[in-house]
Amino acid sequence: MTLRKEIFFTILISIVLLTAFIGLGQSYIVFPVFQRIEKEESLKDLQRIQAVINHEINRLESLATDWGAWDDTYSFVHDRNEGYVESNLIPSTYSTNQINALFIIDEAGHVAWGETRMDEESAPLFLPELPTTTFPKDHPLLTQAAKGIMNTAHGPMLIAAQPILTSMDNGPPRGTFIMGRFLSDELRIEFSNMINVDFDIMELICPEGLTNDAFSCPDKPCLMSVKKGTNPPSDSLLAEITDIDTPLVEEINDKHLHIYAIMDDISGKASLLLRVQITRTITALGRDVLSGTLVSTIASGLLILVILLEIIRHIVVTPIDRLTRHAIGLKNNGTSDARIPQTLISKNEIGILAREFDDMLAIKNKARKQLVEQSYYTGMAEMASGAMHNIRNGLTPLLVDIGLLKEEISEIPHEQMEKACKELMEATPPIERRELLQQYFSTAIHHLKNITNDAVARLTVMNHRISIIEKILYDQEQFTSSKRYYEQTTMNQLIENAGQLLYLERYAPQRISLESMIEVTGKIIVAKTALLHVLTNLLNNAAEAILQQQDANQGIITIKAFTVLESNTEFIHCTVTDNGIGINQENLTKIFERGYSTKSKETSGIGLHWCANTVTSLQGKLYAESPGPKRGATFHLLFPRFMRD
Repeated sequence: MTLRKEIFFTILISIVLLTAFIGLGQSYIVFPVFQRIEKEESLKDLQRIQAVINHEINRLESLATDWGAWDDTYSFVHDRNEGYVESNLIPSTYSTNQINALFIIDEAGHVAWGETRMDEESAPLFLPELPTTTFPKDHPLLTQAAKGIMNTAHGPMLIAAQPILTSMDNGPPRGTFIMGRFLSDELRIEFSNMINVDFDIMELICPEGLTNDAFSCPDKPCLMSVKKGTNPPSDSLLAEITDIDTPLVEEINDKHLHIYAIMDDISGKASLLLRVQITRTITALGRDVLSGTLVSTIASGLLILVILLEIIRHIVVTPIDRLTRHAIGLKNNGTSDARIPQTLISKNEIGILAREFDDMLAIKNKARKQLVEQSYYTGMAEMASGAMHNIRNGLTPLLVDIGLLKEEISEIPHEQMEKACKELMEATPPIERRELLQQYFSTAIHHLKNITNDAVARLTVMNHRISIIEKILYDQEQFTSSKRYYEQTTMNQLIENAGQLLYLERYAPQRISLESMIEVTGKIIVAKTALLHVLTNLLNNAAEAILQQQDANQGIITIKAFTVLESNTEFIHCTVTDNGIGINQENLTKIFERGYSTKSKETSGIGLHWCANTVTSLQGKLYAESPGPKRGATFHLLFPRFMRD
């Protein structure tokens, strides 16, 4: 992945995580605040409903107080005069005072006057809760200053009762003055419009088998009277509502909310269930704020992403990209001489890196030139040492042949032949002597002929070996002039020439034999002389290893050659195997190091090192295998079948 993509995905993931974090924070921290505010405002709406109902109850209480603390009313309880009735207790009194019930009760609980009307034009109603003759002594309205809500057969009624006193609020009380108003749909709508809150009033009634008489309902009724068009809460929700003293909040959906609260009647029993219907504008606003925040966060994140990418591209990515392309170009061109453009040199860290890289290249170029020069002289010396090593290997059998030839020539009986010849020429020996001399000459001539033929054969071999040595010197000259000469030959010829340079007579006590199994047929184009040096060195090392294996009865060197395909290139895989002293596992790589040798201290230890370097320079490789000490070794030589510069 490129640096540009890594930066892009890093910033993008950071923005996504930030957006998710902000979204979670909004959902679990900010949005619940809106919900809490909404519930608090809903409870305030509920309190306003309760306040407007209580305000109406207080109004009725004030009316009952005014009418009850009046001398005319105080007198009417005793005398029941019709003038009071005709002047005050007329139908218009109900509409004028916005009431539905008006009762005057004396001290004994008898009704001095009392009627319940829906309006001034309708006929009086009979309500069991407000009898027209006599009130029970335990009726809650007969207590001093009672007010509140009372469930009736015609629905809940707001009601207030005050003692009947004189206009100076003196007593003793002569009875109770009662005023009530039905909590009808019309009044509910009026209250709803007044406070701008939509609510329902549902009347709680007694369980089946109980009546409202004498207010005998239990404290927690399980049934309810539902007004037409309203949807009552479920039984489980109703049980939960009536089981707690605080308002209960029900989330209907994302747009609506219900607040439930119980209102007690004048006897302290649960009487009404208020249900406030709230439109969830606050949470809707919260969702809008949350959505807007997320959208703005995403938009801001994308904008920041674009800005950061542009800034990073200009400050970081582009300079690094140019520096990278410059480095790749240096690699592809195979040179490090090109300097970094000055536009990449700046005062920031990337500019400092570019400048240091440029300085490093300059130091590298200088070191490379010094190394090339040093390597040239080192290589020349090493190649010369290798060539001398191979020439020494080639001269060894020459010196042996010359010594043997000298020894054979020195054994020719020159003096005896000269005396015999002189005797034949200067005197006339007897026949027996003459026959002996002639037989001697015949034997001597035959022996001289054998020596001559052997000398010619040895000189022929020596001449061939000298030509090979001359080729080595020529190839060294080619190496010196940095030129390499490739020749067409065959593996048989190459191995045969290497075997000729291996003077097996030197290893005759070990009876070393050379076996070859060549699978490669056809021509090869190689640096013949260089490979000849390598093969000769490997053969000599194999023979030396056999010599060190003192208990070997028969020394065998086996050469194999076959073709392999590597990286679409045809290689010759040549192996040289011996049954000599073997190689320790830890020395399998050390033997190719310069100066390392397992032979006597008189050797230079450059043979295998030179071979490895030479094979590497020919795009090949050289390595060794051995099962262990005294178990022989195998050297693997791989080189391209068709060498080219």
